[in-house]
Amino acid sequence: MEIRLEQLSKEFADGSAAVHGLNLTIANRELLTLLGPSGCGKTTTLRMIAGLESPTRGRVYFGDRLMNEVPPAKRNIAMVFQSYALYPHMTVRGNMDYPLRKAGLNRADRQARIAQAAGLLQIDALLDRKPRQLSGGQQQRVALGRAIVRDPDVFLLDEPMSNLDAKLRGHMRVELIQLHRRLGKTAVYVTHDQMEAMTMSDRIAVLNRGLLQQVATPDEIYNRPANRFVANFIGSPEMNFIEGEIGADTDGICFRAASFNLPLSGDQAESARRFGAGRTVSAGLRPEDVMLGEGSLEGDVTVVESIGHEILVQLDVRGHRIVARVPAHLSIRSGSRVPIGFRSEKLHLFDGETGTRVRGA
Repeated sequence: MEIRLEQLSKEFADGSAAVHGLNLTIANRELLTLLGPSGCGKTTTLRMIAGLESPTRGRVYFGDRLMNEVPPAKRNIAMVFQSYALYPHMTVRGNMDYPLRKAGLNRADRQARIAQAAGLLQIDALLDRKPRQLSGGQQQRVALGRAIVRDPDVFLLDEPMSNLDAKLRGHMRVELIQLHRRLGKTAVYVTHDQMEAMTMSDRIAVLNRGLLQQVATPDEIYNRPANRFVANFIGSPEMNFIEGEIGADTDGICFRAASFNLPLSGDQAESARRFGAGRTVSAGLRPEDVMLGEGSLEGDVTVVESIGHEILVQLDVRGHRIVARVPAHLSIRSGSRVPIGFRSEKLHLFDGETGTRVRGA
């Protein structure tokens, strides 16, 4: 089922606006993640797709059908909430059976669907337990099972893994990816966790303050962020930013910071040339694109953090705070001074006034 949002907006009675003029198409069978910080409008958007919130303006389409006036129960959707919302007095079987009884299915069909979903989620042995007898991961599976038995056109998932510990979240990410592939249904997933978004999604829609910043594949979001907000929000540790301007001299086009220059080449140089010498820009570089032990600059090591097979190194480079991600075998000590270089072909340039990506860079 394709979902299409056209100029979708939501304003509340106090005058605050959660979503502004959102245009977004979610392809049939796609898993699209709405990603952004708290308060960016992602859950409100999900609730408008579900029919739990009415848009102030704009339209929601399922296929070619306008859904604005269609009640949630008639949209053939299934939601999985952060709290799982299981009925505590019912068994697992009862929780999965309830929506089917409401839909008027006969007993044989209900039992067949429950058995199929339980087998898919490996919760066969839990069917006679109550929610209080289940772990967080088991409760999540039951919530998913209750959604699956309905055989909906669309799955809507609102931060379903936020109550799980880090190890279990990693395990459940893999299970949800496999589940989505087996079911072959359209899914909209809401999270503020970029790891979930990057590993699970066919595409990611990044929101900030109710505005769509970029919608693209995880690879494009990471490697070609549309603006400084996306570049800064995606990636851990965050992207390094240095303020400066486009410079032009006898050696060609460069990025000119207050205390050093970085030469630009190829398409990047051409984009900077079109943007204009002397114009202010922010240069962004991911920590893995900072090289230690080589380069024409030197940096003072302020902090070294071991994360197993890698280390994160914080440096002061002529007054600029830079974080590098390097292999753990490098012997780097806090308080030392090391040569430092940058993979200039990985440099991202953003307009110093608007924050948008310099075209072609």
